[in-house]
Amino acid sequence: MIRKWHAGLFVLGAAVFAYLVARIGLGQLASDAGRTGLMFVPIVLLYALVYACSALAWQLTMATDRSRPSFWRTYAVTIAAGALNFLTPVINAGGEPYRVAAMAPILGSSVRRAP
Repeated sequence: MIRKWHAGLFVLGAAVFAYLVARIGLGQLASDAGRTGLMFVPIVLLYALVYACSALAWQLTMATDRSRPSFWRTYAVTIAAGALNFLTPVINAGGEPYRVAAMAPILGSSVRRAP
């Protein structure tokens, strides 16, 4: 059932992406990319580093009795949650619930409470 949800949400996200590309236009996107030039590379690398540090810090806090998710799984969830946070206006209401839902199968449902 979860795989069907993942597939459905992927299709929905791809459809929204296709809609946005069609609405903006490939010509406009290519023009904007051309004006950005080689500055695109350091921008992407800097964001990759920021997300990697965030994922590593988040992974270190998820030490449980059961298991800890892999770095790459944590990195992927961090990037996806960041994208969802950019989509929701004003507050980070999309990415944070996604993080919890994505890591729940790995971490389990038992929650340790602070003393």
